[in-house]
Amino acid sequence: MTVHYQIDEKSVLSLQGSTNITDFKCGCKDKFSNATLIADFNKYSKHVDFQKAQLNIKTSSLDCKNRLLNKDLYASLKADRHPEIKVELINAIPKSTIKDFEINKAYDYSAVTIITIAGKAMAQVLDVKIAKIGGNAYRLKSSKRISMSEYEITPQSPIRLIKIDDKVNINFELIVKIN
Repeated sequence: MTVHYQIDEKSVLSLQGSTNITDFKCGCKDKFSNATLIADFNKYSKHVDFQKAQLNIKTSSLDCKNRLLNKDLYASLKADRHPEIKVELINAIPKSTIKDFEINKAYDYSAVTIITIAGKAMAQVLDVKIAKIGGNAYRLKSSKRISMSEYEITPQSPIRLIKIDDKVNINFELIVKIN
C-alpha cells in the first residue's frame, strides 16, 4: 500500500551528548515536506515492512544554540561532504499482541533502520513507542544511544582540554499525519 504522509512541525528531533565539563543538546530545526512510502502492513500481526521510507535530515539544521559548538558539530559530521543524516526504515515489529490501535495508547515496536551519518551507513534497531493520537495522526517516540566512533566520527573541540564523550543519544518524537 502506498502511504502519503507529513511530519508535523511540532515534531522534535535532537542529539544529546556530554563533555568532561558539561552536557549539550542540539535540536533540529529542519522542516519536512510531504512524502510517500510503501508499506506492507499485516493486519493480523501488525508487522510492517517498508520501502522508500527514508527521512533525510539536513546536518546544518542541527542547532546547539552555540555558534562555535554548531561549527564543530558540522565539521565532526563532515557536513561539507555529507550534508544529510539519513534514517531509512526497513520494518517495524510489535513487541506484543495488538488487536487494534486505541487512541492515545502507546504500543511498543522494534524498528529496524539503516542510519547514515557522515557517509557511513549502519543498521540500528530502535525501540519505538507508537500511539494513535487522532484519526490519521500517530506519535512515534524513540531514543537511541550510539557510538560516534562506530560511524568513524571524531568529535571536534575548539579547546583541547574539553573531551567529548563518544556516546550520544539520538532522540525523536515525530507526529506523523497520514493523508
